Amino acid sequence: MDDSPSIYKINLDSSSIDTILSNSILHDIAEDQATMLISPLIESDPSLHVISPIILYNFDTFDDTLNATGYNARFTSDENTIIYSKVGDDIGSQLDYSGIYKYSLNTQESIAVADSAFRLDYLLSNEKNRILWLNKIPMVDSLEILIHHIDINQTDTLDIRLGLDQISDTQSIYWDKNDNIYTTLSDENGIWRLNKLNIFQNPIQFTELAFFDEGVSLPYTADYDLDKFLFCRRIEPPGFMVPYYFQFWTYNVETGETDSLFNFISGTVPLVYSWSTDNSKIVIGNLWAWGAFALGTLSIYDAYLDSLTGISEDQRFPLQNPIAPIFTFGGNGILSIQSESIPLQYILRQNYPNPFNPVTSLRYDLPEDGLVNITIYDMMGRIVKTLVNGSQTAGYKSIRWNATNDRNEPVSAGLYLYTIQAGEFRQTKKMVLLK
Repeated sequence: MDDSPSIYKINLDSSSIDTILSNSILHDIAEDQATMLISPLIESDPSLHVISPIILYNFDTFDDTLNATGYNARFTSDENTIIYSKVGDDIGSQLDYSGIYKYSLNTQESIAVADSAFRLDYLLSNEKNRILWLNKIPMVDSLEILIHHIDINQTDTLDIRLGLDQISDTQSIYWDKNDNIYTTLSDENGIWRLNKLNIFQNPIQFTELAFFDEGVSLPYTADYDLDKFLFCRRIEPPGFMVPYYFQFWTYNVETGETDSLFNFISGTVPLVYSWSTDNSKIVIGNLWAWGAFALGTLSIYDAYLDSLTGISEDQRFPLQNPIAPIFTFGGNGILSIQSESIPLQYILRQNYPNPFNPVTSLRYDLPEDGLVNITIYDMMGRIVKTLVNGSQTAGYKSIRWNATNDRNEPVSAGLYLYTIQAGEFRQTKKMVLLK
């Protein structure tokens, strides 16, 4: 609970929960799963976790309290070096900035990497040999992006500059395996848009990836070695007493394609996620934020069953800054997924929302590559719109219809049919357009 967060191990198949350490904060887990970096709570006060001692905890043999206090401690590609963050002595005035340190397990000494990282956080690259953070430029209300190479002790500064209020959250950054970074930035209308920047090309500005009229957000994750990441689209309620909800989408870092996954729990904000090793499940920690802020839950989305279930009502996801991480293991190693999951069968799902006005999403599952045709008909059997007509790869897919015909003219309200043809598979469903 909020006053005593603990570290748990959860079986994703059975949802059984084992308590690993009570009254403790988890920072990281080694790839061999034998060692963790943790911090105990100070006087059971989670707000003080940022100044807790860092402990190297071995499941079988020992606990080693390091000569360091701080938070967000991570193992690196150098087995003798860890990275951690630390605020100044005056916590209340220092929470917007922190130092980043390298700690040697051999000498038990810390070396400063940065002294003014903005908003308490940094990112560790997929290879775990570099870190990235935002730094406030002295005397100027703007931020720069710095990258430190742990093995050669070199720090590079990118050319781009960002306004202090332009980026929503320093934990809402995804650093893919191709050295692109993604984050949400505020556009001229104050809408949070997904943006992309390639580190090697080092441009002076991000490239906006605008998919929707609504703003989007990036839940935090440590899964930087995947072909895809998750982003969320917030759907506002139709009435005052109806809560908002978030739609989960995937972005493929290789192709730039987006696919709709599922709608999340109404009235909650997704904070952090992790993929299972077979890429069939997503574990999500969230915050209840409708009416009043409250502790959220830990949920599992099963892509095969297209189901979202809560793990436990007794354990709640803690409210701490930075966000508590989730790590997923399988076999003998930490999560390492190189390809997308493949559906087991062809499925055409019901459009959402339905009824709709003026845009709806049509989701479908393809278990194999092939030619796909998705066509919308009126009740007289006449073709209204061809949405898809070509070759597609296997996977979980989504396409939007904006209630126009093939001449991009608005169509009238009423009942429509949509049909998928993929190989020998053919299926038809109904949807209603309201105006």
